Amino acid sequence: MNSIVFLGTAGDVEVMARQQLASGGLVLDLEGNQFHLDPGPGALSGMKAAGLSARETIAVLVSNDSVLRSNDVNACVSAMTLDGIDKHGVLLGSHSVIEGDNSIIRSVYKRCVEGLVALNPGQKVGINEVTIMPMRTAGQDETGVGFRFSTEKVALGYVGDTRWYETIAHDYKGCNVLIINVKHPAGTSEEGFLNTEEAEALIMEVKPKIAYLTSYGSKLVTQDLRDLARQMQRRTKVDVTAAKDGQKAKLPVLPKTK
Repeated sequence: MNSIVFLGTAGDVEVMARQQLASGGLVLDLEGNQFHLDPGPGALSGMKAAGLSARETIAVLVSNDSVLRSNDVNACVSAMTLDGIDKHGVLLGSHSVIEGDNSIIRSVYKRCVEGLVALNPGQKVGINEVTIMPMRTAGQDETGVGFRFSTEKVALGYVGDTRWYETIAHDYKGCNVLIINVKHPAGTSEEGFLNTEEAEALIMEVKPKIAYLTSYGSKLVTQDLRDLARQMQRRTKVDVTAAKDGQKAKLPVLPKTK
């Protein structure tokens, strides 16, 4: 069955530095294909704690070049490929992550994978039974992306780090599962990030069957996130969950939304 594992839900460096929350990204299992998204600090220890093996990963995806999203990408590629002894899998990421002199990925690990793709919003990448489409973001990394994953059974959107922009709801329309990075509580704003009020508006407009909140900042992490999700669910009529570190969630077979 398709599933998500939230290795970490930290949304800023203060939360990470205090180790209030873990920051290893998340793992998707779609049609038996394991994808590791945004492998931040502690990604491999998070996988071990969740009972996952990096050797089973077939693609590492990095949405932007921030520490929280990209710090452990080299370690994850090394573990996935046994340091290149078993060259396989693909590495997908924003241009800032994949290309240029400032790329966080060391040249040796770029040679460990079968495919290396710098993503542009709107292009499609097919991996076995899964179609991946990078989506635009309006974040602090100008080349950052979100992701849409499509199979016969699920259409899943990972919004990534972004501020609200005019077409954001349209971009994720049709997703029956939506994962939203929400850094701030309502009434707090920061260029490049969503707050809870904006996350709720996005859920209201997209109308997925299931929505997960994650990537909480220092101002939000002290709040009752479970109650926050419950209130959002009541207002939006969508099944909303505030993800926790290490949480495993099975994705039921869902009809695609219109």
